[in-house]
Amino acid sequence: MRPYLLFCCLACILVSCRKNPATPDTPPPPTDISYHHLKDTVLRWGANPIVYDFDNNQRFDLVFYTELVGDFINKIDKRKYYILSSITTRLAVSPEETVPALAKNAAIAPVLAGHEWYEFSEVALIERHEDVFGATQWFGNWQNQQKKYLPFQLVKAQQTHYGWVEISTNTATGTLTLHRAAWCTTPNKPILAGQ
Repeated sequence: MRPYLLFCCLACILVSCRKNPATPDTPPPPTDISYHHLKDTVLRWGANPIVYDFDNNQRFDLVFYTELVGDFINKIDKRKYYILSSITTRLAVSPEETVPALAKNAAIAPVLAGHEWYEFSEVALIERHEDVFGATQWFGNWQNQQKKYLPFQLVKAQQTHYGWVEISTNTATGTLTLHRAAWCTTPNKPILAGQ
């Protein structure tokens, strides 16, 4: 009986001293951000354009589409996967005509290093080149990115609103996947990518 009593006492001590791991409190999402679930919409080569009006003003904000460009001099066909912004939507464009693929929690603010904000921009995110012999090669800073963030600005009543679109690309399947998007309804307030 004595060993049994000793065993029970030790078991009680061990169980009572065990700490449960604390679950971190997840902060609630900001109330001034408008979120849009894009349903993992996939843009394939030759598909219809995908058009978004995030602020519901009956005008497009961003369009994702593909286009075939023939380079007759170099005998290369270029399949380009574009993003197009409207006159009231700005993209951050580099001198090399690329848009950044931001990591989660990167700041989206008036200044993005190496980029300027431009309205009515058309930029190729990725492109596939195929020569006359059938050899292919992919180009673009968005190739094979997984859940990266494309920053944009909406201009409403001459005020700037910052936003992002979460995108993945896959050169093996020739697809661009649109996961979700968000924009800050408070004017001139920077946000974080993926926030």
